[in-house]
Amino acid sequence: MKALLLHNPDAGANLVCADDLVRAFRDAGWDVEYMKSDGPEFLERLRGELREEFELVAAAGGDGTIARVLNGIAAPAPPLALLPLGTANNIASALGVDGDPRDLIAGLAQADSVPLDIAIAEGPWGARRFCESVGFGLIARGLAPVNAARLPSPHKIPTGRDALRQALRSMAPDPLSLALDGRRADEEVLLLELMRIPSVGPRLRLVPGAHPGDGRLYVATLGEESRAQMLDWLHHPDDGEVPPLKLREAQHVEIEWQGHPVHLDDRFETGPREPARMTAELRVGALRVRVPGTVASAAMDEGPDAAAIAGRLAG
Repeated sequence: MKALLLHNPDAGANLVCADDLVRAFRDAGWDVEYMKSDGPEFLERLRGELREEFELVAAAGGDGTIARVLNGIAAPAPPLALLPLGTANNIASALGVDGDPRDLIAGLAQADSVPLDIAIAEGPWGARRFCESVGFGLIARGLAPVNAARLPSPHKIPTGRDALRQALRSMAPDPLSLALDGRRADEEVLLLELMRIPSVGPRLRLVPGAHPGDGRLYVATLGEESRAQMLDWLHHPDDGEVPPLKLREAQHVEIEWQGHPVHLDDRFETGPREPARMTAELRVGALRVRVPGTVASAAMDEGPDAAAIAGRLAG
């Protein structure tokens, strides 16, 4: 068995080093090739025909590293493995992948796999994949300076949440034209996120029940009427309460806007001066990810938060 290990050695608190990961793969019977997850050689490797060389591609790092692998790998691809080493670990947790990466590696050979959709957003930036979300309003405005600051891992979540509370207190709504599977509406939003997974940014669980392989984009919006409730929720986002967002779902989304910033995962774009248009759609089941067998089985059924999300879907 041959695996390609793509690793960010600067992720998280650096409790597990490159040698630890390589040793764990070899102890589990894998012939492993190691590569750091940065630079032109890394990107070129992802674009190659990896299925001819490897039976597994493992991404070890935080959400940024995992997103770079998922967004850059050529499909069809070998099965993937996610080894979360970051602070929020939103992407891995969406698949139920958690724990010591050395323990995860030990079970990869026998692990089941689940489908993973590829999401593509096309706009003034060209066509790009995204793993977590594409959004306007609160996240795009509030987290841009935090992302640029390159904070130490222990400070990322509390600083990000505080920045969002501050931004929400004073920001004006963004006017947008939105079309979901052809159904168009003009709206003014404090937040709009096209979500693929439950959580975004500083581990904010906006769409409980979402799964990156369920063939859906979840459109979460916040209107002026819910500003105060959202501020309250942002003070205690880990208490299990559902945020006061309107949820809709679609497979194809179109948005027209002007002047407002936008983010694609952790990439932040300034607002275009001229009227702009973006589209987002899915390539359903284009990738596969190996996860523990019990998690893989549960992921194919409705999750424990299915009732919560069903109650919030509208339109």
